[in-house]
Amino acid sequence: MITTTIEPTTPAYWAARIVANHPELATPVARALELVEAGHVRGRDVDSQSGSGSYELTPDGKGNWLCNCPAFVYRPLIIGRSHHCKHTLARAISDRAGLQQSQRRTMKVEAIFIERSRYAWGEHVTEQPVAWLLDGDEEIKREISREEYDALRETATDDDYRDGDYISFSTRSIEWHDVFAEDRVP
Repeated sequence: MITTTIEPTTPAYWAARIVANHPELATPVARALELVEAGHVRGRDVDSQSGSGSYELTPDGKGNWLCNCPAFVYRPLIIGRSHHCKHTLARAISDRAGLQQSQRRTMKVEAIFIERSRYAWGEHVTEQPVAWLLDGDEEIKREISREEYDALRETATDDDYRDGDYISFSTRSIEWHDVFAEDRVP
């Protein structure tokens, strides 16, 4: 069994990850981080910075969140096919930090993979190593560093399932949506 220790991460870490991938969002991400650090994110509700009201976030069924604030409706921030506002960014930052906010945890590594994304407006391809971790019965997808990916890859044995960059350490049967979910880039 392969295990890994999850270090606690901060909202600032996740905000920095967004800005690293989308530098044009530096200002709205900074405002979203202020909302998170001030405690304005409460599940599906995000209080306004002034404290005069809150905005409701609802899932659209496709993995995206919709917000009822005027900025989302009239001038959303667009990342790929997803629309955002500072409230949806605040929820994303809060959720990511919340996965590890309490303390270090040791979890079983189910699989590792390198996700590739290509932007519609060019040939630039980004690569992000990820790990699927098992915490009790819950499976959690977590971005990892290239160094963590390489170290885990080195521990793979001949009994582990391999398909390119995908390595499954699990003895469970493979779920095909896990294997083929990535966008294959030629």
